[in-house]
Amino acid sequence: MLPQGSPLKLSQIEVKSTTRPRVEDARHLQSFREEYGNRSRPGLLLDAGDRTEWLAPKILAAALVAHAVTISAISEFREVQM
Repeated sequence: MLPQGSPLKLSQIEVKSTTRPRVEDARHLQSFREEYGNRSRPGLLLDAGDRTEWLAPKILAAALVAHAVTISAISEFREVQM
């Protein structure tokens, strides 16, 4: 854990298998933010859907598969360029 007064911020990520995340799916992220307040960064809920959207203030839901494909494609492109 970070000592009081640390300039570093905590990050929280949760993964769900749903394709349509709801605010209720982010309850653990909300609890984390309530406990750590301004010591934490916005929460990230990775899901099986196809969109990126804010579920609640400072809680972003994003499609895990879409990002994995994008990261894979970028990695392959970089390898070809080298």
